[in-house]
Amino acid sequence: MGFDTNESTFLKAIKKVDSAITLIEESFVGISLISVSIFAFINVICRYFFNNSLNWVGEISTYALVWITFVGGSICARHGAHVSMDILLARLSGWAYRYVMFIIGILCVIASLCLMYYGIVFTGKVLNSGQLNPILNISAAWLFLGVPVGFGLMFKNFTQFFMRTIFLAGEEE
Repeated sequence: MGFDTNESTFLKAIKKVDSAITLIEESFVGISLISVSIFAFINVICRYFFNNSLNWVGEISTYALVWITFVGGSICARHGAHVSMDILLARLSGWAYRYVMFIIGILCVIASLCLMYYGIVFTGKVLNSGQLNPILNISAAWLFLGVPVGFGLMFKNFTQFFMRTIFLAGEEE
């Protein structure tokens, strides 16, 4: 009986951590999108009314959009919102549906894990090269760091989505 209590406490802790990560992901993407929009608007005002463009806005927007893309991809993975071929899945039921979902889930988990790994390798190479962004004067690795972070979060979310899909599909029969 003590095991069940510990397991329950452990699962509650995991859910709290996952909820915190979710809040951070969604807040980051939302704040970043709003910030890029505001910076772009300010840059348009400066360019048309003062004939002076802010060079850093384009660079900040590029960095933010890379991060938004990969962290946003993680949010899509959590909700199962990535592009899929529903026409095939809609015609399947029972064991065939579970089998196809199992294969898709495994492929998504493996792909996100591999892309996270190669993102880490590439980011490390850029970091070790000492390459700086000439306008922002920061390491170019900050741009590429969004790839392994995003795919790491996608790995976590694809794994969770995969487990939910597999276990819930078994309960439908």
